[in-house]
Amino acid sequence: MIKFFRKIRQNLIMENKTGKYFKYAIGEIILVVIGILIAVQINMLIQDRQNSKLEKQYLERFIEDIQLDSLDMSQLTSTAAINARVCFNVLQNLNSDISMYNTKLHKIILDSVKIENGKASYKGLNRSIKATPFGSQLNRLNAFRGYDITTTTINDLTSNGRMTVIKNESLRKDIQKYYGNMRSHLDYQTLQVIPNRDYYNTLLKDLGILPINNLTIEEVRDLTQKDHRLITAIHYVLQANKSQFNWSRARNKQIQEMKSKIKEELKKM
Repeated sequence: MIKFFRKIRQNLIMENKTGKYFKYAIGEIILVVIGILIAVQINMLIQDRQNSKLEKQYLERFIEDIQLDSLDMSQLTSTAAINARVCFNVLQNLNSDISMYNTKLHKIILDSVKIENGKASYKGLNRSIKATPFGSQLNRLNAFRGYDITTTTINDLTSNGRMTVIKNESLRKDIQKYYGNMRSHLDYQTLQVIPNRDYYNTLLKDLGILPINNLTIEEVRDLTQKDHRLITAIHYVLQANKSQFNWSRARNKQIQEMKSKIKEELKKM
């Protein structure tokens, strides 16, 4: 009987120890889980800080790129305005019909481009248009200001799949739309502006009108009476520059709006 009670006592002691071990093991597991959760949370906080820092850097780079676009677009607008104005003057001197240019857009160009002392100027851009004799002025109509957007930052983001680093979804879409619109003008230049300019330059060579020549205004008028291609080409160049002026003004407005949106986002950081 004594042995029986001793055995029961030993079993109780063992069960008590097993229970303590079990509770200890559970406690250890809970501590490990808590430690992992804390580590994950810390890593997430560190990653969020790194992403926020990276986002700020990219937005600042976008501002730099867009400022270059703004300068480039302003020069393009000025060049197109002066080109259109000079073409209009030449057509007037050649007694060509210019009644179709009685539009609001053309009036803006006529009022904005100042011609004084043999110079045409528009918002800080000046170009000498003084040429004697008159024939040499025809070679002043082929001035061209190409446009190429600054895509360093957007290319970096898209090629590395990092576009989502910009957390504001609306801003992200606006940036993508902005570059889509900017790229559309590259096709416009290739399909319209450059072909008209190239045709005009080729025509001048075919007609023997060199950059420096002695043609008087009367001789050029006689030439246009015999060959109507020159007048037509000048009209095409004028129309292309008007379209480019109108497009670039609209894009310049969009550039400023895009810059403002990015700056507003940077203020929140």
